[in-house]
Amino acid sequence: MPTRPKMTDEEIEVIQELISEGMGDSAIAAQVGRHRTSVVKVRAGTRRKSVTTGGKQLQVRLTDEEYAAFKSEVDRLGITLSEGGRRLVRHSLGVLEVDAREIDALANVRRELNAIGSDLNQLLNLARSGALEVGDEDESLLERLDLKVDDMVNQLIAFVGAGRRKTFVRAVFPPEGPIDG
Repeated sequence: MPTRPKMTDEEIEVIQELISEGMGDSAIAAQVGRHRTSVVKVRAGTRRKSVTTGGKQLQVRLTDEEYAAFKSEVDRLGITLSEGGRRLVRHSLGVLEVDAREIDALANVRRELNAIGSDLNQLLNLARSGALEVGDEDESLLERLDLKVDDMVNQLIAFVGAGRRKTFVRAVFPPEGPIDG
């Protein structure tokens, strides 16, 4: 039986998003056209591309004191010197270090926001159909609020995906611009 090409980062991101939405492995596999065991591997975190494969090397000279302090800290954290260096780079660029618990919590927040967005969308549909009386100003506010919630959900999807892959993402919280203006 011929093997399928290696999963792309985009496929992995889609699978992770569907997992975060609570979808089952078989349903995800059917939707993305992959075998269920591939989805299980993504869920377990064993199907991740190395973040440094094909990366660049950076040589840095440190004083003996700087090296000893850095080495002591990476040993305390239980990480490699390379991972410690990557964390320093990410920190200096203002990239948050997010652990798995925080990523899961953010995924839950995204699900809640998605539910709020669905409720807003239903309210808008009722207002447009005339089944719910709202003024033009209120309907306009509901539309803008619906768009802002959608923007927040998309930002969280990008942020959670980047946190799982330990990659960079440009996310703005809250999305730019006031809701009422």
